[in-house]
Amino acid sequence: MSARAAQTAGLRVGDVVEVSADPALGEARRMRVAGILPIKADPVDIGRGTLWVKLHFTDLAGLTGRDDDADEVILKARSPADANLLRDRLNSMGTSFRAYSSDELAQKTSQTFEVISLFHQAISLITLVAGAVFLLAILLFKVQERRHELGALRLIGIRRRSLLAFLSMEALGIALGGSVLGILLGRLAATVVNSYYQRFYHTTLVFASVTPSVAASSLALGIGFGLGAGLLVSARVLRTPPLELLGR
Repeated sequence: MSARAAQTAGLRVGDVVEVSADPALGEARRMRVAGILPIKADPVDIGRGTLWVKLHFTDLAGLTGRDDDADEVILKARSPADANLLRDRLNSMGTSFRAYSSDELAQKTSQTFEVISLFHQAISLITLVAGAVFLLAILLFKVQERRHELGALRLIGIRRRSLLAFLSMEALGIALGGSVLGILLGRLAATVVNSYYQRFYHTTLVFASVTPSVAASSLALGIGFGLGAGLLVSARVLRTPPLELLGR
């Protein structure tokens, strides 16, 4: 039986139970728990709370009264490369069943998750746009606060290119620091989410994760946005005459 079923019923390996297809336990058979299977990380089973037991086919047929009758039969090929060939040979028999490979079944049952994935991509795009606008606003505000300082530096002979490089590096530092902080907060949030929902659903499924590729993409986007916003804001301010920056 599944670990969830064993936990719910308070059973252990070796316990004897009465099993019947009738809720009233009519014509029940005494069986012994031979093993408890660990909970698999299956997203399809999340939220269902399914409790299941595995029986020998003859015992199941005897309990249900459905001899030589099965809804599903799972075959495991010795070589995964032969799975499609086995499927085609079974379907060519012309009998009253249809064979599918595990990849085909995964595609049929993953449509909901594909919609969720698209929804997450849309949220990510909106978040990136909002973050870029927020970063641009922060940099514009910081540079505007330093107008007098920049005007004075221009008057004492500091080249516009040097000031542009300095302001761009400052913007890059802000963006990089924000990206690192965001990655750390994301990892912390993922740890909290996984800890709570794995306990709630009694599963080892990973609900949220910050993978190395996601972290690298975040850093790359942060560097790109930081440099772009820094150059845009700095160039706009440094085009202003020095005396005007000083308020004269």
